[in-house]
Amino acid sequence: MSVSQAHGTLGRASEGNIFDMKVHNVLVVDDDDSTRGMLLVVLRMAGFATHAAASGEEAISRLTATHYSAVVLDVMLPGIGGIEVIRHMESMGRHHKCVVLISAGTESLLREVPDALVYAKLRKPFEIQDVIEAVRACVESLGTEEVPFDNDPDKGRRE
Repeated sequence: MSVSQAHGTLGRASEGNIFDMKVHNVLVVDDDDSTRGMLLVVLRMAGFATHAAASGEEAISRLTATHYSAVVLDVMLPGIGGIEVIRHMESMGRHHKCVVLISAGTESLLREVPDALVYAKLRKPFEIQDVIEAVRACVESLGTEEVPFDNDPDKGRRE
């Protein structure tokens, strides 16, 4: 689904007054530029503040500096992979929940990570609306309407 096709879907998914909505930070971690870029655009259109990481190393750096309501994470990353990123989150005591993007044959890797940190698993290729709904449900599962404290060092400068 293209970004323009997703726009029509977003209108139905984003009900209510946008000014009444609280903005939640979402980290998108994918080494594929086009996938990462598309996810950033559609999640912004859905009302989330988005940040990007192209590698596991960059994801860990961002997770150390900023609290995220959700993380969209590709399992297969060069260098530090998605599983290691989740383990790092657990070791930091950060309980961000992940919407994990998996390729064929990689789901078994998720057996090694705590279920509490994986909110949803979406197989590539995924439907845009499924990602939006999974992130929205992930944020709602936090059990609070309050936005986490935003200590974002890139405030005002989005990817």
